[in-house]
Amino acid sequence: MYKYYDIIDNKNTIVLDDHGMSNYIDVSYNLPIEFFSKNKKLFDELKKIFNVYSFVSDEVIFNKLEGKYSKDEIYDVIYDHSLINLRRPEYEFHGVYHFVDDFYKLKHPSNFEVEYYLSDMLDIIKILFKLYPNHADYYISMKKEIVRLRNELVRTNKIVLTDDKIKIELPNAWYLTKDGSLYNSMGRDGHKESNLQYPIADIQRGMLPDVFGDFKEKHIEEYELIKQRGYITKEQYTHYLNWYGKNITLYQDRIYQKIIVDLVLGIIKAHIDLYEAFEDFEKKISCYSRELDKLFKMTHYQIDDLLIRFVGMSKVKASGLKFVCTTNTYDRDFEEYLARGYRIDLVNPFVVQDGEVIEKDLSDYKKIKKVLGYGVYR
Repeated sequence: MYKYYDIIDNKNTIVLDDHGMSNYIDVSYNLPIEFFSKNKKLFDELKKIFNVYSFVSDEVIFNKLEGKYSKDEIYDVIYDHSLINLRRPEYEFHGVYHFVDDFYKLKHPSNFEVEYYLSDMLDIIKILFKLYPNHADYYISMKKEIVRLRNELVRTNKIVLTDDKIKIELPNAWYLTKDGSLYNSMGRDGHKESNLQYPIADIQRGMLPDVFGDFKEKHIEEYELIKQRGYITKEQYTHYLNWYGKNITLYQDRIYQKIIVDLVLGIIKAHIDLYEAFEDFEKKISCYSRELDKLFKMTHYQIDDLLIRFVGMSKVKASGLKFVCTTNTYDRDFEEYLARGYRIDLVNPFVVQDGEVIEKDLSDYKKIKKVLGYGVYR
């Protein structure tokens, strides 16, 4: 039976305990044109590096590093590559990638956007340094230049101090994972690690199937460690819950606040379910790339559809007409929700049959439930 959690209906905002006041960098202003013109030569070089990097694929990484690094080290590089590649459209959207071409006509990027770009350029150089060791001296010099520019960037920061405690807004974006744990995706505009946009995009763009099991185990280890010690670190808070445009300073290295810890545990559990689903998928299908493309088309590239109809999570909507959207046909799992007036919306799951992904029809089951009158099914 799935446990009902009071927070679903009763909590919209979490205030962090005992972590002082928040301070953050004001990102509403654009950097002066002099900053870009003075450093144009470096930005030109970084663009060349980015162009080299754009031809790097997971296969290239694996082929070049195989035999030189361990399997885990290679998969770490592949994972970093996937995350960076996913964020590339954000640079192009903000003009960060193109400002060296004609920065007089474009809106000048903000301090935060350039810092974001430079941070990832360091990660890109770290990858290229391993792939092309013959150019090590060049990449080392570029790394030093980026560090210099970041230090210059820091001097332009406008720090805003507030008397407000650090707050986390909880949207109505609740899910029950396969084992009944509570997960809040933080909504479409949430952190990309919390709403799973990063890992799902990695998978869609061709993450090697071999890494699903490894990533699942890493998240299981992280989950069990947090459960054992009872706190999350400042780094885990930033990784899973920090939001765009806010550089929050936490005054303690550990967060014991149970509601925050549970929120992060739910996010990690969602990662585990996701990787486990695709690990099982890869083992059963006949042609991975074809069926993967077919699966995403069947879900219309919607994360909700993927999580509910393929991964096996259940979405809980608490506002307005309350309902649980699920593929789970076992009535007793939702008794606590039915008792609180929730409707159960049963949808067809996507399953693998004879090596192909199909939509399993549950219409007969729905008819039986309506006749029996158990709960409120649609």
